[in-house]
Amino acid sequence: MYKIDSFGSVNGQFSDGNYEAGKKGTKVPARWLNSLQTEMCNLVEFLGQELSKEDDDQILNGLNSYMNEYFTRQYIEEYIDNVSETSQDAGSAFSVPYKGIVDVDAVLSVFDVVGNGRITVSIYDMNNSFVSSAVLPVSEGEELKILVRLLVKNDDPNGNARNFKISAITSTGCSASGRITFVGSVISKRINYAQD
Repeated sequence: MYKIDSFGSVNGQFSDGNYEAGKKGTKVPARWLNSLQTEMCNLVEFLGQELSKEDDDQILNGLNSYMNEYFTRQYIEEYIDNVSETSQDAGSAFSVPYKGIVDVDAVLSVFDVVGNGRITVSIYDMNNSFVSSAVLPVSEGEELKILVRLLVKNDDPNGNARNFKISAITSTGCSASGRITFVGSVISKRINYAQD
């Protein structure tokens, strides 16, 4: 692909010209049209479509299929009420396909904090292996609302889906009333992923 550079073009742009002033519009050469055609055909075939004279929606349909395959989302919404020193899991586990990525926002709305310490929000796999966490300091009597983002990818060496769970726990001598709301999604695949 290249920007038009034929007679009558202006800085890579098409021009209508001005016939009253004797200036002709841009000449459209076969080479430019063939370049455009080749680029469009390459895109259609990359998207898994077969070239067809009868189908004027090939790029649209191909892009829709591609987006559905690579950006299918699994919605996550879980809660934890009244966090304490005992680790609490947020409801059910969620599954992340191979090469998938999970994007979770944890919204902490806590009050009646007893003691000074911290709240640790973590993601674990089902073998209780640590994956990701965020640590938030809290103080006696504090009320707070804060947003934490956690990102996790599934790079399972065997190419399998993995299940994860979210949990929260306070440090020793500290507890908090309130709720942690987890809202997020699992993206089914990532584009431009490193070679297998």
